[in-house]
Amino acid sequence: MSERRYRVGVLGATGLVGRRIVSLVAGHPWFELCALGASERSAGRPYGEVAYGGLGAIPRDVGERIVRGCDAGGFDDCDVLFSALDAATAAPLESALAADSSPTPARAKALNGAAVVTYGEDVALAKLRAEEALELHRALGDAWGAAYAGFLLGQAASVEGEFGRGEELLSESLRGFRDLGDEHYILLATDGLAGIYDELGEFERARPLHEENLRRGRAQSNRRIVALSLDQLASYARDEGRFEDALSMLKESLRILSDLDDRLGIAENLSRVARTLAVAGSGLRAAELLGSSEALYDETGVAVLAWVAKMNHGTLATIRTQLDDAAATQALERGRALTLDEAVALALDS
Repeated sequence: MSERRYRVGVLGATGLVGRRIVSLVAGHPWFELCALGASERSAGRPYGEVAYGGLGAIPRDVGERIVRGCDAGGFDDCDVLFSALDAATAAPLESALAADSSPTPARAKALNGAAVVTYGEDVALAKLRAEEALELHRALGDAWGAAYAGFLLGQAASVEGEFGRGEELLSESLRGFRDLGDEHYILLATDGLAGIYDELGEFERARPLHEENLRRGRAQSNRRIVALSLDQLASYARDEGRFEDALSMLKESLRILSDLDDRLGIAENLSRVARTLAVAGSGLRAAELLGSSEALYDETGVAVLAWVAKMNHGTLATIRTQLDDAAATQALERGRALTLDEAVALALDS
């Protein structure tokens, strides 16, 4: 495993999402929390005074850190920026980048940060920033920066359905991270590349990558990658009619996601369990878990991903071949009324 620890800045660190990112980074063996950015009203104050919901499990030394304002030049000492900013707050970063086009390492890092900031709101703009970052990192001889910018571009291309371009970029990024021995990003790039092959229906190319990530994830105690890999391998088992194997993998993943308090991951996992049970003929339990998954998505306020929505639509159609409309509706409502702990327990008992 690479001994390098990457210096991370978090933009929008005081909000609910930002606080969650901070808690994950602060406890991660490959990251060093370098900077916390937030609005001007929070800047200059200790993080513990302004963080949403207090510190909770966040280490005390993090709570004592002074929050910075989210200006473009304030994070030059970071290798990577994670963002929980909305598009309006991110706009000054874009303006600052436009004002100074000097080909410096600081600009290259800022471009990567800008790509991450705008990714959720404007994928096209994120791609432009990452493309410029990639060219600049290459010109500067920064192999890690080039691999990271290529990784961002590959992910963006995949989101936009440009799977050929995404495969090219992620393959190049993966080679770069392997040359550097960066195990963390080897896992992430491998997962992204496998996802492209899944989208293309090239499962014979995707499956070995998921299996490789499962082995690497276990060896590195990267539980999140283990969970991601198990979820996808469970889908293969389900489609092959190996329902017990599929449920076993999904339950292992669900235990991990519950330990990590990853509510979006749990919601997705519950949808996968519901799909497996529905195909296996257990429509009643499937409907309850589908309802609990939908309620959990509503609670988080995050939109259901397109592929999850498509899977859920198919699950509901299968359920309705096994239950009449009244029974299906009642089961869905029972599931929606479950607490998170009750939903997890129901899935684990399936």
